[in-house]
Formats: sequence, structure tokens, C-alpha cells
Amino acid sequence: MTEEPSPGAEIVGACHTVTSIARPLDWAEAEVISAGNDLRLLKLTSDDGVHPFPSLQLHDGKIVDGFQDIMSRGH
Repeated sequence: MTEEPSPGAEIVGACHTVTSIARPLDWAEAEVISAGNDLRLLKLTSDDGVHPFPSLQLHDGKIVDGFQDIMSRGH
């Protein structure tokens, strides 16, 4: 029996792992986690404790212009 995908996964779309988002940004994995913790990057937490980073925040291997400004308003 296969699990039904989460409805949230359809809304959020494709995601990166910590490693796969660190690579194009040329950041250490610890910096990615820190950026997720302080809302410089959008970091989600799955039911099993994995931290996916939605792909929508990157374009051509860089953080989308203005994305961090939007995220900082969440503080």
C-alpha cells in the first residue's frame, strides 16, 4: 500500500534537502540550517523530522531577489 502524498506537498511543490540547497548557494550545511532558523530561508519540518527547503525560493542557484525581505517581515 502506498501512502497518499500530503496535500501540503502539492501546494509547496518541489523541495531541496539541506545538502542540495547548500550546494548552489555555496554555503555550509550549518549556515543553511541557521538561515532556516532565523527566517532568511523558508525551512519546513516534516512529520518525520526532515527539513525540506521549498525550491520556489531559489532561481538559477541564487535566493530569489526580495525573498529574504519577505521572510524578515515574519519576525
